[in-house]
Amino acid sequence: MSRQAGVFGPDQLSVIQDLFDRAWAAAAATTPSAASIDDWETLRNVLAQKVFEYANTSLTDDEIIRAVLTSMGLL
Repeated sequence: MSRQAGVFGPDQLSVIQDLFDRAWAAAAATTPSAASIDDWETLRNVLAQKVFEYANTSLTDDEIIRAVLTSMGLL
């Protein structure tokens, strides 16, 4: 989903929201228990920032999700 750095229109934001939702579901599924995460809000914020960062690359949607989760040590 390569875009001009930091510029996203409504259609791209919809795709980014889907990427975030899919990455969040995968992150939650890979976390053994809620006790292992001290601050879920911080985790969500970091995940969202990384989704935006990777959305500015030439990676496919699935590659973005994998890269985000890997960069956060969740894969």
